[in-house]
Amino acid sequence: MAPSLASRVITVAMLSMSWAVNIASASDAETRVALMVNFARYAEWPAGKSPDDRGEWNLCSDPSDPDIAAALKSIDGEALYEQNIHIRILRPDEDITDCHLLYLSSLNDEAKVRQRIEAAHGQPTLTVSDYEDFARMGGMIELVIDDGRYKFDVDYSRVLQSHLRLSSSMLKLARRVR
Repeated sequence: MAPSLASRVITVAMLSMSWAVNIASASDAETRVALMVNFARYAEWPAGKSPDDRGEWNLCSDPSDPDIAAALKSIDGEALYEQNIHIRILRPDEDITDCHLLYLSSLNDEAKVRQRIEAAHGQPTLTVSDYEDFARMGGMIELVIDDGRYKFDVDYSRVLQSHLRLSSSMLKLARRVR
């Protein structure tokens, strides 16, 4: 019997602790979702907004990438630090205030990415994308492929403006921190 998509994503998340994940080890969508889970694990939210305070992790994504949506849906209801993961695939213009992490696909057009970044500005929502120049556009964590592996850049000033913190261990592994 083949492992379920959820078990593969969780396995990749556990194996990707080196952060620079080999793309061939899982599907591209599974790898990106595993990285999102790891980013959530190493982020800290303000009092009253944390997953512990809310009783669940709210991981949100736009619907533009059906592979990401499927990989995210496969972990819906799984536990992360004793809190269940709740996945929301957002409708256009849907409110993101209860999202702990918002993933924006590179399949979006620039206007949509900028709109979502602006909506998240100042909110305790960790924004992640593989959209080129995402961090320069005001996003927090940009996934980049470097030598066949996913790496990431962080705009830490945006993280702090949203009253979030990222672990120093995670920041040391970033390709760039601005």
